[in-house]
Amino acid sequence: MDTFEIEELLKLYGDDVYRFCLRLENNIHDAEDLYQQTFLKLCVKNYTMDYNNNPKSLIFSIAYYIHKDNQRKNARRNKIAPQSQLDNSAFTLSINNPDQDNQMIENETKREMMQVINSLPEKFKTPIVLHYQFEESTEAIAKILKIPQGTVKSRLAKARQLIKKELEEFGYGR
Repeated sequence: MDTFEIEELLKLYGDDVYRFCLRLENNIHDAEDLYQQTFLKLCVKNYTMDYNNNPKSLIFSIAYYIHKDNQRKNARRNKIAPQSQLDNSAFTLSINNPDQDNQMIENETKREMMQVINSLPEKFKTPIVLHYQFEESTEAIAKILKIPQGTVKSRLAKARQLIKKELEEFGYGR
């Protein structure tokens, strides 16, 4: 794959791939690394891109499997020397007005939804993200994850059930 082709892929799919990496990693720095590794692998492996056969799914697939490899590496490393992470979340107080209150409620709802999605097991989280955030079809998700289409459908259904259950525990749907 030449430089021109990589540049075209970056223009066409760069934003979607970056958002996908961000959703997989839940960390800006790790997402940027994954993003770079994905396009680096495209360069190094010299893939032949078939633009008629959904090239975005190939790029998503590469990112997903690099992510899985990194997870395995981190799991092995944590067995040897466990690491802990600090929570640096900070809240700011401001003068209340209706617009800020609505914005705070909306932000809290989004945060809770993200928390629920991020708490899902990886096999349910990835299809949900691909289907709802990136509007991929079940067929495309099956190609990306290299699993049967029926498995994708069942994982989406199970993920919806888990999300509904978690949101009900947060107090939604009552």
